[in-house]
Amino acid sequence: MTSEYFDAVVVGASLAGCTAATLYARQGLSVALVEAHRDINHHKRACTHFIQPTAMPTIRRLGLDGPIEDAGGERNSLETWTRWGWLRSEARGGDTPDDSGYNIRRAVLDPLFRARTVAEPGVTFLPGHSVSGLVRTGSRVVGVVTNSSGGGRAIMARLVVGADGRNSRVAQRAGVPSSDHAHGRFVYFAAFENVGLPNRASRIWMLEPDIGYAFPNGDVTILSVMPSKEKLPEFRKNLQDNYLAFLNRLPDGPDLSAARQLTDLSGVLNYACVSRRPTAPGLALVGDAAMTSDYLWGTGCGNAFQSAEWLVDATVDALHDGGDLNAALDRYRIRHHATLSGHHRLMNDYAGGRGFNPVERLIFSAAVRDRKVGRHVQQFGERRISVKKFLSPTILWRSAMVNARLSTARPAGGVDRAA
Repeated sequence: MTSEYFDAVVVGASLAGCTAATLYARQGLSVALVEAHRDINHHKRACTHFIQPTAMPTIRRLGLDGPIEDAGGERNSLETWTRWGWLRSEARGGDTPDDSGYNIRRAVLDPLFRARTVAEPGVTFLPGHSVSGLVRTGSRVVGVVTNSSGGGRAIMARLVVGADGRNSRVAQRAGVPSSDHAHGRFVYFAAFENVGLPNRASRIWMLEPDIGYAFPNGDVTILSVMPSKEKLPEFRKNLQDNYLAFLNRLPDGPDLSAARQLTDLSGVLNYACVSRRPTAPGLALVGDAAMTSDYLWGTGCGNAFQSAEWLVDATVDALHDGGDLNAALDRYRIRHHATLSGHHRLMNDYAGGRGFNPVERLIFSAAVRDRKVGRHVQQFGERRISVKKFLSPTILWRSAMVNARLSTARPAGGVDRAA
């Protein structure tokens, strides 16, 4: 078995892994990028293809914004239907470039980003290499063992980064425990062309408890249905017809009269939300390997970009100068937890398959009637504010006052929000 030495080894060449590898290499570090798939054009299929606006600073830092737009990526917005009407995204004062993210299909984004990453000086790309074990010195991870058609290799590094997804082999082999939360809904989705929508906004229908969504990506729109789990046996008896019937029942739903389905239905029937401690001695987890939340909210791509950037910023100096890597990893762990854990807990709770609870009913009903509450909900959905701020007494009081003043009936043609 051959042995090679790098400053960092990153396992997984999807969004999180390519972000980490690119940013480390640009800081002058040597990086091994290990990928189990041989095809550089491999891409993730079960995805909303929606990138949250909070990831835009990372995307611009990577220099991906121009290539994404050249490849047909669209600046996105989100409209949410509830029984009280439509909650539509609004640009905040100033209309900064971070006011929206991107919609882009992973079949386009993944190969584009991976090709740019492997071209970075300092990145050694190892496709077709699966991790079969970890190398340890005491309790510290100091490398990985890979298998490929060319045989086994020991790839040694001061830091091993697990960017290999929700079922991370790196995390499993390191013995990192996971906290799993069962999902109470299943999902079926397909790609269509010529879908009739009123605009280019992404749309989510919160049917309590069922969910539908439409995500436009250039000429292609991804249409998904997420019924609650107890409906699965009946739904599967006539899968295609039930899927289309669900879409056709959506209030103000997509017009499929001229649409053409481009792909077969794909389904995810048993999906657990997963979280892990994102660090161990010599090891860090990024993207879905560290935390996989409910796909309903479209946070996975943004988490991948941001968590990898947080890791690089926390550890690059220690990797350069032989400093205290443990302290650097602690800084990453603290930031990851502080930024993502509160939202993750709320998403886990809603993923169980329930309808809105009393607090959610209070806020969402006020959000379609009052611009301030509406912007507040938008900021929370984009992870710009914490759970504590989202549930602040001030916003709860305002929501109660809005609902006390205005009728809960939905006027014909939608709900107008007060200034």
